[in-house]
Amino acid sequence: MLQSPNAATYFLQAVEAYEVLDSDKRMKALQQGDFEMLEAPLQLLAKAASMEPTRITLSDDPATPSWIAPLYALTLDGIARGTIQDVQVTLQVVAHLSQQDRFAASIAAANLFGGEWRAISNELTDEHRVQFQNLIRRIPSADTFMLHASAKSDSRRLAVWFEVEGDWKPSRDVVLATTITLAAQDGIAKRWPVVWPAFVDSIGVPDNDAVIKASISMQTPEALLFVRLNQAEAFNEMLRGFRKLFARP
Repeated sequence: MLQSPNAATYFLQAVEAYEVLDSDKRMKALQQGDFEMLEAPLQLLAKAASMEPTRITLSDDPATPSWIAPLYALTLDGIARGTIQDVQVTLQVVAHLSQQDRFAASIAAANLFGGEWRAISNELTDEHRVQFQNLIRRIPSADTFMLHASAKSDSRRLAVWFEVEGDWKPSRDVVLATTITLAAQDGIAKRWPVVWPAFVDSIGVPDNDAVIKASISMQTPEALLFVRLNQAEAFNEMLRGFRKLFARP
């Protein structure tokens, strides 16, 4: 018996509809304020966002799932359109991304929540403000955007993948960098030549660190314990900033 489509179904359909768009034409249209070609993926995004959160990736493959970067980019395109509905969808997407148990998704959620939708929200009516406050309450805040839990889960996935025995606790920036490096090695940059580099830049760690790449290819997880990324200080500062977002008016 076929199950009814859920949020995951429509999010993945939104990604598929987004992928068929010509990147150059999309960028040019956005610069001109023309969002017509984005109507189909944005409608699918809105439909998915309005549904109850559900896991999109169920496997324990430690590589960052390929749908996170395009969903993040598509949501940003919606914010650029700047309608009240786009703000609503953004907040709903933040709640969904926060509950995917993937560190990269939680980072993307936090970036979206701290982003440009706030400028649009300054023009809201009191009725809309109440609606958006209700949406914000659905976003995990005790463990902000589920950052701690998702980082821990990704670390566990990597430990299983590397077949680590005993205690193994790489730093959070290295955990994230390793998961996106695995995704890069799976060819995601070729599939999303514009979206992926922008996403990597937004999350604050590289997908091409030489030591991490060597550790993956040689299956030496102990080497990851000694990796010191140049971005580590800025990354940790970014995480501290995320925890303060709910305190903003």
